[in-house]
Amino acid sequence: MFFHKLKTLTLVLLTLGVLGAGLGLLYQPQSAAQPPVEKKPAAPKPAAPAKDALADLLTRRFEAAKSELEARSQEFLAGRGTLDILIQASLRTLQAELELKRKPAEQVTALEAHRDRMKEIFDVNDTKHKAGRVSIADYKQSEYYHLDAEIKVERAKRKLVPPPGD
Repeated sequence: MFFHKLKTLTLVLLTLGVLGAGLGLLYQPQSAAQPPVEKKPAAPKPAAPAKDALADLLTRRFEAAKSELEARSQEFLAGRGTLDILIQASLRTLQAELELKRKPAEQVTALEAHRDRMKEIFDVNDTKHKAGRVSIADYKQSEYYHLDAEIKVERAKRKLVPPPGD
């Protein structure tokens, strides 16, 4: 009788094992049964045309120059920055803007903005010079760059005006 119960128990366990294995195979995820599908890498986005990349770089450089100029102006007005560094920052800003804006009218506008900056620097140095707080060398340097900026604006404006007889 013990062997009869043991056979029955073995048969039940064997049946349950076979059923369990069958159900396991039946409900196995499809991806495991099929070979893995190779994922194709996403197609790279087409590169922006070189002109757009250059325009972006020129714009970013101009923005960086403007930010530097603003910081240098604040330092100068607070008495912590030097005239040379401020003038060079304005010239870098002008150069970056001239390369960014290629139309003659836009270039005149850029030159006028530089001229206005140089006029403001000259006016500050003129006031300081009269009060004896700035050297004659700095005063004359600011005068030179103010006049130089005026000349550049006038030359650019003349290029915009058609010669007589056209």
